[in-house]
Amino acid sequence: MPDPRSLSFRRYILTRKYHGGRGSDKGWAFVAYALGDPELPNAANWQELRDYLVQRGIEERMVEAAEIVWRSYLSCVSRIRRLSRDAVSEARSGAAAISCFVSG
Repeated sequence: MPDPRSLSFRRYILTRKYHGGRGSDKGWAFVAYALGDPELPNAANWQELRDYLVQRGIEERMVEAAEIVWRSYLSCVSRIRRLSRDAVSEARSGAAAISCFVSG
């Protein structure tokens, strides 16, 4: 099971795959932009990412799209944490550990 601390925003972006319409077009537009930006920061919070994008002169609609992706990233990290806690509880109780695949 992945460690939620190891899923940085940059890693999250690098692992995004288009799933035939799953997710918003705006979100996918930002992911495409981010994949092409070698200087994209490994942001620790939304404000850091937003400040970077504004400083780069990115259009407001793309900043809005970035916020959609940021919220998706936070949701993914939260899901990994929850699954990690559940797996530890099950291991302690003698139940089989669960595997986790995060599609984000």
